[in-house]
Amino acid sequence: MARHTTLAAVVGMVALTGLSACGNGGSAGGGDAADYPSKTVRLIVPYPAGGGTDIAARAVAPCLEGQLGETVIVENKAGGSGAVGTTELISQPADGHTLELVLTSSAVVTPLSNDVGYTLEDQQAIGQVASFPYVILVNGESSYTTLEDLLTADADLKAAAPGAASQGTLELEAVKKAGAPITLVPFDGTAGVKSALLGNQVDFGTAVVDDDLLQQHEKGTLRILGVTSKDRVDYLPDIPAVNEIAGFEDLGAGTSYFGIVAPAGTPEDITTVLSDSLEGCLAEDSVREIIGPDFVSDTYVDGPTLQKEFEEQSKAYSAVIGG
Repeated sequence: MARHTTLAAVVGMVALTGLSACGNGGSAGGGDAADYPSKTVRLIVPYPAGGGTDIAARAVAPCLEGQLGETVIVENKAGGSGAVGTTELISQPADGHTLELVLTSSAVVTPLSNDVGYTLEDQQAIGQVASFPYVILVNGESSYTTLEDLLTADADLKAAAPGAASQGTLELEAVKKAGAPITLVPFDGTAGVKSALLGNQVDFGTAVVDDDLLQQHEKGTLRILGVTSKDRVDYLPDIPAVNEIAGFEDLGAGTSYFGIVAPAGTPEDITTVLSDSLEGCLAEDSVREIIGPDFVSDTYVDGPTLQKEFEEQSKAYSAVIGG
């Protein structure tokens, strides 16, 4: 497994911040694949430069440019936990010339948690770029050695959450709602969770997987006890999914999906061109290496499939937020 991958090393640093009200519905577009693209394609990143989504966008943009035969520029429009960038996306014509590289937090969690003037339905998935599961982890010296022992402990455990309103926090809320005896303690993103665990400030925590975390798991500094994705992951084959534990079978939304989206209503012939181009790019070793080959699916995940994943996550997290 590669451990030097740039994107995988920083993806866990993405955390949600406070939102400001913004946005309105997207405008209707048009066009067809016969003359698409006819001008520069914008690929919006709803976070600052240097973060996980930015690195992913800059990995695929040059390849997409070659596939499409037109300039593809990456634009960082940070703010509002992704709301500023997505508001810009949906305000543009649905003609395939404005795209966005989103992740579950910005595409699903942000519009669920805050009134930002748009919903998931305003975003039309083109295809998945990568996926990063959230994991449940403990200090390497913790007395909890299995996921089942942890989740069924006869004690009130302190759980480190990556922010006050992040996807990881919602995952812990779902675990708590399912019966785990925990009290959530918010920290600043994945880095804050790791520090809290290493300092023995909490009993366990959740964080999106990254290269540093995997290295610490291998060294025994931190131990991963479970993944909150629907299934186990190939690079942690001996680590169970939370939904394998009795009482927690309904869980499994805890994967951060990175994907490219367009404004809703983009014509199918254009989304097909984009999806085919993205699939070709994700088959390139140079692109996969930057993103992290462990985190790019061997089987391409197309737009309808990614849209369904987002919808399932939205349903799961709506239930958690609604109590």
